[in-house]
Amino acid sequence: MVIPTSWAKRFLTRLEELDSLRVPVGVVGCGGITSQGLPIGHFYRHDREFLAPLPLPARVETLDEMLISFRKGTGLRFDAELPSFFSYATDLCLQAAAARLQNYVVDAPCFHQAHSRLGKLPRGFFEGRNYLCEKWRAVLPVQTLSGPLDHKRSYLVYRLKEWIRKRMPRPVSYSPSWWWEDLRKIDPDDILLADRDQREQET
Repeated sequence: MVIPTSWAKRFLTRLEELDSLRVPVGVVGCGGITSQGLPIGHFYRHDREFLAPLPLPARVETLDEMLISFRKGTGLRFDAELPSFFSYATDLCLQAAAARLQNYVVDAPCFHQAHSRLGKLPRGFFEGRNYLCEKWRAVLPVQTLSGPLDHKRSYLVYRLKEWIRKRMPRPVSYSPSWWWEDLRKIDPDDILLADRDQREQET
């Protein structure tokens, strides 16, 4: 993650705006997905910008782990039994929903620079999701940006499918594309420098 200089001030301002709506707020973040499966958010992915098709703040079912926030007073807590460093944001969002709190995406963009895991999902990804499938089986299916949480999935089956896929004949022109390639292109350095200059002028 890369956080712009003025990000904290912007995020706190967005939280104040959200509080002014007088809604029971659970978890807040930069990117998520609605219960209808519509991705929502505003963030930068390498040299691309993802901007929500809906006005922000927007209510979502779950949030991505790239950046989340929640108040201690809500009673929400990280599940120590979660078997891996995956899906903790989904679990917190489901905890919030169970407590009749609402999860939101706000307009406070940051840079999500993680490498794509297309075809390289680790075992922990499946362990975490399968744990949540058991824990939250009464409310499935649940939408996440990593795909619907609807039933347990096998890591070994996934690896077998990937092994077969890599050995299948492909057209000469075949070239896998990333989900963000069609997004608007930006210059990360320009955005960060402009943000820093604005912060210096304010101080």
